[in-house]
Amino acid sequence: MNFALHWPEQAVKEAIEKGRAFKVTFRVNAYDRKEAFCTVNGLPVDVLISGADAQNRAIEGDVVAVMLDPVVYWTKLRGSNDALISKASTDSTKNRDSGEAARALGRIRATLSCNPSKRPNGRVLSIIRSSPRREAVIGLLATNPWFPEGEEYERELDYIQVIPTNSKLQM
Repeated sequence: MNFALHWPEQAVKEAIEKGRAFKVTFRVNAYDRKEAFCTVNGLPVDVLISGADAQNRAIEGDVVAVMLDPVVYWTKLRGSNDALISKASTDSTKNRDSGEAARALGRIRATLSCNPSKRPNGRVLSIIRSSPRREAVIGLLATNPWFPEGEEYERELDYIQVIPTNSKLQM
């Protein structure tokens, strides 16, 4: 896993003010740790944060700064999206703010209405406020895909690796 450095506090603040990033609560999928979601106020659908690298060491309950990926990287939305389209049209009349962040949010809503079958993907730029759960987390679990398949390697696949969240701990 190659985690990006967290952005400095001032850079995060500027990105949020300009609408390039959003301050959200990080929620991990209970059935698949590689998927996490964030709700951006004003968007009809949650942002998907897929993979450990994009999650950038965030854990359940952290308040994070998230930047959306370009539309070409957005994933296909699972299930029906009829409710999302109607919600998007009603939400667009709620916020009439005139700031850069509000205009950016409007552009994202317009992009979503043009691509109703897509879910925005993003990545964590920085952890703004740590979750109380962070005190109990020492690392992430990883399977060992580098072993070749075969009977002679079955015993070696009976363990997993802990990747420390603290960079001061050795792997």
